[in-house]
Amino acid sequence: MPVRLTETAINKAIREVSDGKRRDLADAGCSGLQLRLTPAGAATWVLACRDRQGRMRRFPLGSYPNKGISEARSAARALHTRVTQDGADPVAERRRERAMGAAAREGVGTLAALLDLYGEKRGSAQKAWAGARKRIDLIFKILLAKPVAALAASDFQMVADAYPSEASASFVVRSIRPALKWAAQRGYVAEAVANIHTPAPAKRRKRVLTHDELKAVLPALRASSRPFAAALLFMLLTLTRRQETALACWRDVNMEARTWTIAETKNGEMHVVPLSRQAMDLLRSRL
Repeated sequence: MPVRLTETAINKAIREVSDGKRRDLADAGCSGLQLRLTPAGAATWVLACRDRQGRMRRFPLGSYPNKGISEARSAARALHTRVTQDGADPVAERRRERAMGAAAREGVGTLAALLDLYGEKRGSAQKAWAGARKRIDLIFKILLAKPVAALAASDFQMVADAYPSEASASFVVRSIRPALKWAAQRGYVAEAVANIHTPAPAKRRKRVLTHDELKAVLPALRASSRPFAAALLFMLLTLTRRQETALACWRDVNMEARTWTIAETKNGEMHVVPLSRQAMDLLRSRL
């Protein structure tokens, strides 16, 4: 029969539990709250209630006297609401956490494993992924071995915001967000995990060479016999990227049509570059 538990009543019951039988004290001050006593002297608070499926369940709340009567009642009421209204299952949650921890120690279900999987499925189609992955591993090193299901957006945000270089951290955040969104679509992580903000806003590049700078650099490049000078001059004449110029092949140049076809561009689409008279003269000088 439930009685309103007091410290005096509890201490008396603990002394009386000496017949080798466990005893449960039901608290009249909080529905479902019980104190389980054992002959060994252990006293554990538990909540006994039915879950949303109608099953009678018992959930541990802590030990007495580490958790007092008032604190145990507050914890029991809060947990009762979670179990009956929200469908929470603390026992299953703890089992899941222990399983994730064990899997993480084996390298399964970690952030590193997720990034490996994303690299296999999607990264091969992205030229910049290999380089981006190295920088992700550097900045988010502290999170790589953790179970990805246990990570929140705040975990990533705090690491990114604390990194000394805002520009590097912002690049890594932009690089990892697609992987986290991909993982959220498959239920590997919660959707909110991908809601990470860059420490610094992206800035458009506004720096261009002035006429005076071009007048100074072009004659120097034309006069130089070094191969890098020719490459830089060709970049200026065609307004192409460094890597595009570095990977240029003669088979992609149509001397009659005066065009250069770039098969691999940053956006993955083929690009045909019309060649000016100066660009054609430079190419002919390299034949």
